Amino acid sequence: MRIRSTTEAREMDMTSMIDIVFLLIAFFIFLLNFSEAEQDERIKLPKSELAIPTKVMPAEPLSLQIMAEGTILFNGKEYSTIDFPAALGRECRLYEYKKITPDKITVLIRGDNRCETGEILDLVQECKKQGFDIFRFVAIAEESRQ
Repeated sequence: MRIRSTTEAREMDMTSMIDIVFLLIAFFIFLLNFSEAEQDERIKLPKSELAIPTKVMPAEPLSLQIMAEGTILFNGKEYSTIDFPAALGRECRLYEYKKITPDKITVLIRGDNRCETGEILDLVQECKKQGFDIFRFVAIAEESRQ
């Protein structure tokens, strides 16, 4: 008596697996873009031999960017030097609501290498008036010349 094999070639439907893989890829692409959301390509950072890469990002960073003509980029909007203090004051009130004091917040300043040094100093002075004490200036590391 001959026993017939009832095993058939079965195909797996991989549609669900492929959908999940594409969703994961899209998720990580968006995640990477959000980490660089506070950077604007119009700003050309200065080069410095003293620039040190940041190993750990601050817990509460406040990113300020100043363009060549003196316009300040903050929270995705452009402000003049006249309008900026009011926007910074609103941000301070938001931190007060979260029960975070300004002296615990690190201010990251990305200044264009074509802007005047005085404009960056004015920006720092305005931040100090609002109670911010910790500043980091962002620059591109330059190879040391020997």
